[in-house]
Amino acid sequence: AVYEMDQSIGLVIEALHKRNMLGNSIVIFSTDNGGLPTGLGSNYGFNWPLRGFKATLWEGGVRGAAFIWSPLLRRSGRISSQMMHITDWLPTLYSAAGGDVSRLGVIDGIDMWEALCEDLPSPRHEILLNIDSAANSSALIVGNRKVFLTSSFPDELRYHRSEVPGGTRPVEGLDEMMLKSRTGTVLRDFYKVEKLSIRPNWRKEVVVNCSQYNPGSNFVANSSPYYFDIQRDPCELENLAAVNATEVDELMEKLAAYAATMIPPANKPMDPRGLPKYNHGLWAPWE
Repeated sequence: AVYEMDQSIGLVIEALHKRNMLGNSIVIFSTDNGGLPTGLGSNYGFNWPLRGFKATLWEGGVRGAAFIWSPLLRRSGRISSQMMHITDWLPTLYSAAGGDVSRLGVIDGIDMWEALCEDLPSPRHEILLNIDSAANSSALIVGNRKVFLTSSFPDELRYHRSEVPGGTRPVEGLDEMMLKSRTGTVLRDFYKVEKLSIRPNWRKEVVVNCSQYNPGSNFVANSSPYYFDIQRDPCELENLAAVNATEVDELMEKLAAYAATMIPPANKPMDPRGLPKYNHGLWAPWE
């Protein structure tokens, strides 16, 4: 599946190059959430060493990975840790295309184009992850600080850290495969070089490190709220709420301010009559 995805991306890059459009293109590969290794709709994606799966507010559910390639980037070939939210893509790409972001009106996204181009500090300083009144859970990140409120902590696999079965996969040879790929071939022609250069050890640099803890460590639940320094502890293993009461109160006030502006969710409870097993194996209207 990954090989076929590589091939399809290569075909797109190749088509842009043949039409002399690649020099004015922005290529983004991104995720919208963490992987879901088990359960209904599983994609067998593990988020190790982060805690949590898709649809949770732990870092494994909300921390995404992405890359951006473009000749328009003035500081390229680097690893970015700039804070960014998925809503930022709209004003960022609008700005990159020459649009006036102020004409977009009141939106949640922030224009990141200049920060990405020049490797400047991110203009975004906080991210509201969610406020779910039905599940009675919410989470907010401000800088390196994260507060997570929930009425319960179910003892389920998706709330813990799940190591990839069989251990870490080898990365040797992946750079060479990249260089020999269809995209690599196109980029050699685009840059007029015999061999593309790759940042040494970049894969190791992007690895999330929680080495200060035992590899088998798992979070032991206590009473909400949970408060983490996600720069030092991205695996959310040490709840610091008890020793940071002032900071927790500050973030909870911010959450309350967000909650005061929200409208009730329109989600309806699941109706089992819509399940495929009752509709000839199809997802379909049932009434």
